[in-house]
This record gives sequence, structure tokens and C-alpha cells, in this order.
Amino acid sequence: MVRRIAWLALLAPVVAFAAAPGFRTPLPKHFTFSAPQSTLEFTATENNVAVHGHFMRFSGEARLDPAKPGDCSATATIDLASVASDSENAADNLKTADWFDIAHFPQATFEAHGCKYFGSDKLDVYETTGTLTLKGVKQPVTLAFSVTLDGQRAISELKLSRAAYKVGWADTGTVADAVGIRIDVHAVPVKD
Repeated sequence: MVRRIAWLALLAPVVAFAAAPGFRTPLPKHFTFSAPQSTLEFTATENNVAVHGHFMRFSGEARLDPAKPGDCSATATIDLASVASDSENAADNLKTADWFDIAHFPQATFEAHGCKYFGSDKLDVYETTGTLTLKGVKQPVTLAFSVTLDGQRAISELKLSRAAYKVGWADTGTVADAVGIRIDVHAVPVKD
């Protein structure tokens, strides 16, 4: 269970980036996001049972001009010590050296530049590729996110490999490698 939570937590930065603004009702081109208004959740699988968790502290900012999606940028920072879980021991285990190793790597970060627009007449969908740094390991991550009709929220779901970030045990029989991430970001305007 701890293993699952650990690699899910690693995905948190990617989820945080999903905060890019919606454009049905234009959001500011520069905005911030953070908990508790926004959520960064993960689901891991241990012994074929889902283990759910989230991060209580994370923050970020993004710039996105709907007329120039290629110029967008986003950064997010996740406080790995703020991990919480529905499992009694998982959150504590995720903080250990085998998992997040928060003594040496207290934060995970995500940074991206450039977005592509894949919207339709019913939904604004964007995609960006950035770098997720977790436990000192940098990996490219592609994040697709949809924007709610009111333009105030961006939502993304993705899967990450915990093994790619050396999170948890190498054995994936007990704790599966894939961790599901769900990001729900509420944008707060920044005046430039």
C-alpha cells in the first residue's frame, strides 16, 4: 500500500500542472493554484486493492493565452511530506527512503512550456509535455487537461510509472507500477 501511495504522490506535480485556464469564459492569462481549493489525488494498487491518497500542500502558476497556446508555461511544486491516504500506514511509509525519501527529496516539481489545443464545440482540451522531477529523477510527462465550461477549473487524469522514478520496491507484484493521478485545479488570477 505504501508503494502505491509513493508513486502516486510522484505524479502529483504532473497533476498540479493541469491548472491551465479554460477559455469558454476566459480566465486571466496568468494565474496561480494551490490546495485546498484545488486537489491532487492518486490511486495505487497493492495486492489488487485500490489505495487512495492525496497531497495537502502543493502550489503552482501558469500562463496561457488562448490565442497563443504554444507560448503557455506552467510550474508546480508538491510538498511530499503532505501526503495523506485512506490507508493507516501508507502515508507514513511513503515518506521513507524506499518511497519518496522526503529527508533528501522533500518536493516534487513539474515544469512545462508550450501547449496544443484539441478543443471542440463542446469542450476545451489542451495538452502539454513537461518534466516531472521526483526523488531526483527527471522524466518527460505529457498531460492532457479539459477546462470546465465556466473556465474556472482544469481537470486531468493520467497514469505514471513509479518505477521510472525509483519510488518504492522494484518488485511490481505487490504494488503495481502504474499509479493513477487526478488533478482538479481552481485558477486564481494574478495581476501582471
